[in-house]
Amino acid sequence: MLPQLEARLVDNPDDLQGWTLLGRTYMNIGEFAKAQTALQRVNELEPSDPEMIIMLAEAGALQNDGDLTGEAQVLIKKALAVDPNYQRAQLLMGLSHQQLGEHEQALEIFLKLRENPNLNEQAIANLTQMVNQSRAALGQPLEGGLQAGLQAGLQPETNDPTSKADSGTTVNESSSNSASQSESAGAAISVNVSLAASMQDQVDPGDSVFVFATASAGPPMPLAVVRLTVDQLPTTVQLDESQAMIPNMTLSAFPSITIGARVSKSGNAIAQPGDWFGEQLNVEGHTERSADAINIVIDQQVP
Repeated sequence: MLPQLEARLVDNPDDLQGWTLLGRTYMNIGEFAKAQTALQRVNELEPSDPEMIIMLAEAGALQNDGDLTGEAQVLIKKALAVDPNYQRAQLLMGLSHQQLGEHEQALEIFLKLRENPNLNEQAIANLTQMVNQSRAALGQPLEGGLQAGLQAGLQPETNDPTSKADSGTTVNESSSNSASQSESAGAAISVNVSLAASMQDQVDPGDSVFVFATASAGPPMPLAVVRLTVDQLPTTVQLDESQAMIPNMTLSAFPSITIGARVSKSGNAIAQPGDWFGEQLNVEGHTERSADAINIVIDQQVP
């Protein structure tokens, strides 16, 4: 259908709906340069649509390793000028400030976002992690409730089924609770995570492992994330809607997602050179529950 749509737009260059459909479609299939061209035309025809402005910013960022500075930040500011309360734009602006090392501004945004009464516990936990990243960069005390806030999905668990988690439940009970939550949480996907045999000598048992889902065509921040340690591998985890960072930025909001797992010696949620990872691109069908799991083998290194 794309060639037909493009041909139609040649004859109808002012067809806003057509350009919007073309831009969205190219984003969904990972053709970010073509998406950017289409979305630029959308922005010319309708310069006051914050969603399309942000999508244009994302199209550029996704061609540049998720860089939200420079032109991307200019577009984010434009979207916020149209709608100062657009949470997707606010979050991207916070991440942009963080990438630039402007942690005072990032901290202000993350703290404001966290005040939203509609956020679930996982969203609050993820925003708290961002807050603490900026606090650490500024040399400020970290929030003492971070670990308790992360227990829903970002706190490393224990392999000992008889031990108690901070919440007072056993790991088996915690897994059962997670399953119950996911049954009502909408989209979910099971992920089998393992470490390649050749990687065994490259990592330590206590190194952090982040298992995550991101939109194949969309903002670079995770839609869902679970934190483990190397000594728990191999294992199976479930990514679901309860782990969304902010409302509407969930697994079901994107038809195609990327599933990955990354070993971080520093424990930093942001990928660092030298980290080991594995991923599977353009995973679909996650919006409907299935017994099939995605297999991720950690066998590549971040340059």
